[in-house]
Amino acid sequence: MTSDDGIYHSIRQDKGTKTCGEILKNFEGVVVGDQAQTHYAAQRESEIDGAGFQFAGCCTRGHKGPCFRRFRDAAKDFPNQANPVLEMISNM
Repeated sequence: MTSDDGIYHSIRQDKGTKTCGEILKNFEGVVVGDQAQTHYAAQRESEIDGAGFQFAGCCTRGHKGPCFRRFRDAAKDFPNQANPVLEMISNM
């Protein structure tokens, strides 16, 4: 993890919800990472516990990544909002 205040690095054996929650237990803010469902589950658990982190999936891997696919799906119903994002990701 990196922020304006520093860097934290930890090697773990899994990407499970419990592990994610342990790493982010007192963090409040936005976390950007891959779109593992365990990360979203850890966010839901943090909300229950009153903590304040929000997970935002990254758009790595350009037009082959999960972010692109989700905006592509959204473009069917929301083309004015999604198409500019699809163009931006395609140009990455």
